Amino acid sequence: MPQPRDINPDRLYTFTRDGDTKYPYLSNSGCDAPPVPPESISRYGLKAASDAIADLAQQLQIPKIILGGHDWGGLVVYRCAQYHPELVSHIISICTPYVPPSLQFVSLEELAKRAPFFGYQLQLAGNEVEDVVKGEEKIRQFLKGVYGARTPDKNFLFDAQKGLDLDVLPRLGRSPLLSDQELDYYVQEYCRHSNIHGTLNWYRTRRVNHADESSILSSYSPSSGALRLIDKPTLFIAGAKDPVLLPVLSEGMDRFWGTDESGRSLLSKKQVNAGHWALWEDAEGVNRELEDWLLGPVLGSSGVDKETGSVSKDGHLNKGKI
Repeated sequence: MPQPRDINPDRLYTFTRDGDTKYPYLSNSGCDAPPVPPESISRYGLKAASDAIADLAQQLQIPKIILGGHDWGGLVVYRCAQYHPELVSHIISICTPYVPPSLQFVSLEELAKRAPFFGYQLQLAGNEVEDVVKGEEKIRQFLKGVYGARTPDKNFLFDAQKGLDLDVLPRLGRSPLLSDQELDYYVQEYCRHSNIHGTLNWYRTRRVNHADESSILSSYSPSSGALRLIDKPTLFIAGAKDPVLLPVLSEGMDRFWGTDESGRSLLSKKQVNAGHWALWEDAEGVNRELEDWLLGPVLGSSGVDKETGSVSKDGHLNKGKI
């Protein structure tokens, strides 16, 4: 679920070859999002997000980026690498398995039938949650519930198949993941702008995303039998306890990636002992996998000392800047 900027665990992040890390904040995410209508829902599509990243990179005069994201951001990084292959050199996706473009449109209703654990998206794409979660009090309750708060009788707000039990909002306790300062910031940002309208619009984009992705499919010839739609070194980190983005959903991802010069798959698949909010729940584990990948497959052949993380004369990333 896209969130406000600055303390956003779902945000996209890029690594540049001079050691800098950039955090692009998309105008169609979180609280700064334009209302629909009058704006088109296409403003919230994966292609629009990808184009925004490419525009930012151009403005900053960054020719190549390592692009990473979580949840919706995880979907964006895959598509950005496909819409802008000349820009993205490497991909990192936390919890979000790869979903290939499809010739056939699958509605949200059909998706929920095929995979009941996506049933909650039907509610989020509708009007019920947006109509209820308005104003500071409700947004505070909503965010606490999204980030794991429970009622005194141990009930959660979220159920993957049924959606949000909005009746429990007033009884939710503290979030185990958010500090009071972080929660206050989130609430202030949402109240200052469009409440949760922008966030929920991401769940209303299946048709526009499908239409946009025809351009990706058109660049591959079915007659060749080629399945590889991504040819970038990629790190995928699954959350072992994620109730929606189940690790099993990543089975078979490998067939969409090629191999490096030594014959090894360009896709590295790892797993941490965490749920959906892996970046909080197991920050140490996620950072360890990131560091091993960056200093290994990514930079191992680029003059970086893997033991010390020292920078080569060519100015590549050092361990202290990852």
